[in-house]
Amino acid sequence: MKTNEQFKNLFDFATKELSQDGFLRWFFENYKNSQIGPIVVDFINYFSKGQHEKRQAFNLKFNDITQLISHAQVNNIDVSIDFWCEKLFKGHRTIVIEDKTASHEHSNQLEHYNNCISKWKYDNNLTPTKCVYKIFYKTHEIDSEELRRVASAKWTAFGIEEIYSFFIKYKNKTDSDVLNNYIDYINRIHTCYQEVSKEICSKWNPINWETFFNKRIKPKYSNIDYKFECFRGIYNSMILTMDLNNTNYLKCAALEIQIKDKLIPCLHPLFNVGNKWDWSINVFKDDDRFDECNKELTDLREFVEKQNSFLKRGNTARAFASIDEMIELNCKTDKLEKLIDRWASEMIRLITLYNNKERK
Repeated sequence: MKTNEQFKNLFDFATKELSQDGFLRWFFENYKNSQIGPIVVDFINYFSKGQHEKRQAFNLKFNDITQLISHAQVNNIDVSIDFWCEKLFKGHRTIVIEDKTASHEHSNQLEHYNNCISKWKYDNNLTPTKCVYKIFYKTHEIDSEELRRVASAKWTAFGIEEIYSFFIKYKNKTDSDVLNNYIDYINRIHTCYQEVSKEICSKWNPINWETFFNKRIKPKYSNIDYKFECFRGIYNSMILTMDLNNTNYLKCAALEIQIKDKLIPCLHPLFNVGNKWDWSINVFKDDDRFDECNKELTDLREFVEKQNSFLKRGNTARAFASIDEMIELNCKTDKLEKLIDRWASEMIRLITLYNNKERK
């Protein structure tokens, strides 16, 4: 039955990394399809030119691939693709994809995967560095620290800009609803990164928030550390971090703005004891340096307490100060920016004074 009714986009509901893993495997496995196959070949050619090591950049044509097999979670790597091109090379080549949506590369996982890949066995006596093409595929922006880790591990980073640039060429060029849905989904993500939303912030999605922080908040505080992150998939937050001077273990003070049903400010200490970093002083209770940590935190708290400020002394294990207010999400960008600026400017003022004060 024919209908003109517009269907909703599949990927508005299949938003998790496992769903994207499934799409990527479906995409590659259609390498023989007359419409999708040429796009698969173009994609392989596209990313192979960006590899860090001097590996063969492919110049495949449709039907050059004689066999292709996709795998999920080989050594916990999200997607692996083995493919053969009998006319062009002996044996097979492998594509490995670490797939992310909003989460970050963590705990040196790419280096761990490199160790696993180095132990793989290959046909025709080919070495792993000649066979494996490694992609860090993320449908959000990749921040500078994450990009550094990806490059250090010698993986090729494909963030939203590269993914969009590739797929947008094929918008509505096939009869595949799945592929067209994915391209539309990527297009909308990319658009959200281009400009700050004009809607009231209660209607914003996480990318709207990230774009707001990148374009309206970060440039004002470019002299301090900044990041936007998702905490364990529960909530998003913006974090502004300042170094603390003349302290041994209490290294930083941070303003974290949690995005929940309201904007919630949290003012954290950040400790480094040995090789361990943590926001909470309680983590170091069994360490013989705990008393010194506590002394440094108490000194910072007492300094805040003596200032004429709406920042109050913090008294929990994860707070050096507190703010007894929140921001409702029924406002637009300009008002939101002013309210956040009030919090950030005051933390910067106090920490600057603290860093400049004479120690006894």
